[in-house]
Amino acid sequence: MLVTFKNVMINNPTMRITDPLEYIISNKQNGFEMIYALSNNEYITVRLNSVNSKYIANYRTYLLPHLQNLSQKINNFFLKYPDFASNKENFYTEFKVKKRKLDEHGNVRWRKLVNPMPELKQIQKEICETLKRCNVLPHNAAHGFVENRDFYTNAALHRCSNHIINLDLKDFFDNIKADLLKQKLKLHPIFNLNEQFTDPLLDKIIILATYKGSTPQGSPLSPYLSNIFLQEFDYEVRQALNETGTAIIYTRYADDMSFSSKRSLDITNIIHIVENVLHTYYNDEIKINYNKTKKIVPGQCFITGIKLNQEHKLTIGWKKKQELKGRIHTLANQIETLELPIDDLIEKSLSVNGYLAFLHRVEPDYYKTLNIKYSKELITIDVFLDINYFNKNA
Repeated sequence: MLVTFKNVMINNPTMRITDPLEYIISNKQNGFEMIYALSNNEYITVRLNSVNSKYIANYRTYLLPHLQNLSQKINNFFLKYPDFASNKENFYTEFKVKKRKLDEHGNVRWRKLVNPMPELKQIQKEICETLKRCNVLPHNAAHGFVENRDFYTNAALHRCSNHIINLDLKDFFDNIKADLLKQKLKLHPIFNLNEQFTDPLLDKIIILATYKGSTPQGSPLSPYLSNIFLQEFDYEVRQALNETGTAIIYTRYADDMSFSSKRSLDITNIIHIVENVLHTYYNDEIKINYNKTKKIVPGQCFITGIKLNQEHKLTIGWKKKQELKGRIHTLANQIETLELPIDDLIEKSLSVNGYLAFLHRVEPDYYKTLNIKYSKELITIDVFLDINYFNKNA
């Protein structure tokens, strides 16, 4: 079994880690003494053969009622929609959006997304929130779809490193299959202490969480489950890195993995570690996208879209700044002259606003400077969106 719990004494490494609402792990046989850099981790993951009496008591008084309430809501959904499992296509709207980058032949790439019907989306949200309340948590390496973490926190941990390796998992969400997802969820003790109750519940969760055999992009449940699905991957990769004798920082944002160190890293060895974990624990159903595997150094490095420059600072990069200024100026002119169809202008305006939000997170001071210099153009864009998009979608 794998358990992740919050390190509530993160700023006091001399004290043992305890949380009265979650777990107390102090037995060396449970792996407590083997955890890497306890004082630096917000989440601690341990592999257990069994749980202690305090967790069992907590399960009975706190966790089980949450699961029972969730089970009732799920049963009500299936009573209302008894044909859901055999007719899932009627509960989703499928659509495609353009990917930002073209393929190697210069062709447009498309991302397949779904929009669940409202009641399905609501029960998916209920599953997600209930499991979070029951402390089914991700590994400390995960930064995508995790509270108080994002693309910025993912990149920031690597800012002082001299050697960086980026890896990517291929067709990530499409390869989170129902059977393997259930297997990974069963690693958590919450699905082991009362199997007569939790096994049927887990089967129904898997049915509600998957579409065409895997986790669909567009479901509010998929991002959360992807981190729980990869909890064992993150744990085993971290354990293997600890045994290399080199201090290596490892983070993962969805399917993007980053490894960094002040010392030189052997990319072949990193790939071997990841391949071995995928083979041993995931039956090779998840694979590395070797086309996106690269070794880089600060000044030439982008992690989750953020550049790590030679001064070990985070930036969007000079080229992106110039491109953004050009986009703002051009778009404002196009709006004033109505040079393009309204829908195209809306798409461009939303894209610019999205990148401005990205800039604000990475370089807030430059964001303020840009807002002052291009205040007229940005007001034009905002007024256009208010009239043609936000008011109509309110």
